[in-house]
Amino acid sequence: MEHFTVEELGDISISAFDADPDHDFLTNAAEYAFGSDPRIADGKRKLRVKKEKINGELRQFVEYYRPKNALDVAYQTLLSTDALIWNFNGDDSDLVYSVERSVEDIDEDTELVTVEVFPDTGSPRTFFVKSSAVLF
Repeated sequence: MEHFTVEELGDISISAFDADPDHDFLTNAAEYAFGSDPRIADGKRKLRVKKEKINGELRQFVEYYRPKNALDVAYQTLLSTDALIWNFNGDDSDLVYSVERSVEDIDEDTELVTVEVFPDTGSPRTFFVKSSAVLF
């Protein structure tokens, strides 16, 4: 409601959860879940993967933004080595695929979350990652 006028709220092509009024390939629901503005197509809030050497070992991390008080959203990191089979914490494998390592305040409404991927098994050379948000 904070991003749309009263008229726009009545137009489902603009304000529905699955609408994408800024044409950035993120629905309004995704914009809400990841703390971005559904009216502005800016690439600043996209998922990022970074590498870091810790104690001589290469570790990989995923960073994403989220609203600080999104109590109605559950987040999960999904990983794949082939983009066909996706693994996540709690799947049938009993492996830990990701661990939230830090949360940094960006502004009064937004935080940056850093998640280590493949913390116990060693990161494969090539992998695919998705950050999932389920609204409830």
